[in-house]
Amino acid sequence: MLSSVLGHTPSKTEAWIFGDKGTLAFITPNNAEPYLQLGKKGGAMGALAIDPAKLGAWRVEEEFVNAVRGREGVTHTDFVTAVKYMEWTDAVTLSMRERREVQLPLL
Repeated sequence: MLSSVLGHTPSKTEAWIFGDKGTLAFITPNNAEPYLQLGKKGGAMGALAIDPAKLGAWRVEEEFVNAVRGREGVTHTDFVTAVKYMEWTDAVTLSMRERREVQLPLL
């Protein structure tokens, strides 16, 4: 579990993804900007810079409301796909709660 709003968190929050060709780490220090580190297999971990032109911001709720109000078009996820995402999220929650495998589609 990762959270940036809980009290008494450690000095930083980290999420690591390990693969057969390397490792990617997303690190969020307390009171500092998050950053990425990348290490290719056999090499050291180092900073991974992101092109500022490719940086985005979290606008999911704003985009949804604007799409409903006709102020902007849907650019990422159509309604049917969004329903499938929500069904998957519900299945994960049910699986964690009941400690069992959950099949999709949910009925």
